[in-house]
Amino acid sequence: VVTVLPTVLNANGTQMDATFPGIGAKNMRTEYDFVTLVDGVERGNIRTWSIEGYVNQLRNDSASSDALKALANAVLIYGDSAQRYLDAQ
Repeated sequence: VVTVLPTVLNANGTQMDATFPGIGAKNMRTEYDFVTLVDGVERGNIRTWSIEGYVNQLRNDSASSDALKALANAVLIYGDSAQRYLDAQ
């Protein structure tokens, strides 16, 4: 399934950061495949990403502060709680 998510791009030197407001709290463990398109032409490799994967990356990064690791863990716990709540509705 191919979905175009709303995207906010921010230029930061030579790097582009993207914000995807279409990914909700209940989707923290969902894996998404991303590809960069420029004028409809694929311009990069497909990247698989999830919030859970990002949290694990922060947990294993020795440069991440304890506060950042705690925040990342809290975000994932929040997503799991949201998922359980929404599934119960």
